[in-house]
Amino acid sequence: MQLLIGGTIKLRYSTLLYPNVSEKKPKKGQIRKGGVAAKLRSDISKLVSTVEKKANAEAGYTIKDAMDDLHSIPDIVKGSEMYFLAVSMFEHKAKRELWKHLETAEAKIGWLNYQKQVDNVNDKN
Repeated sequence: MQLLIGGTIKLRYSTLLYPNVSEKKPKKGQIRKGGVAAKLRSDISKLVSTVEKKANAEAGYTIKDAMDDLHSIPDIVKGSEMYFLAVSMFEHKAKRELWKHLETAEAKIGWLNYQKQVDNVNDKN
């Protein structure tokens, strides 16, 4: 729909946003198939869905997931130095992701031993 204002043609905002959606009122007895409001509702719904999916995907491997994995390794005793080293590592998202992708308990224990050595070197400097 166009409006004539002061000799210039102005497009309504809905025509610019949704050029394929008709704003004509249906004739008597006809059913309206959807207008700007319906299209806008649909777009907002899709946007909300996309944002929710992205938020869930970003959650990734949580601290709880990493802790559950840690508790499944019998060689790491709760309350030990190795246990608390792992717990402190899980505060960092990148380290949790790395932990997740180490495939065996031996690899995870080896990585914790390596992190312990790195921490000791950093403490001396």
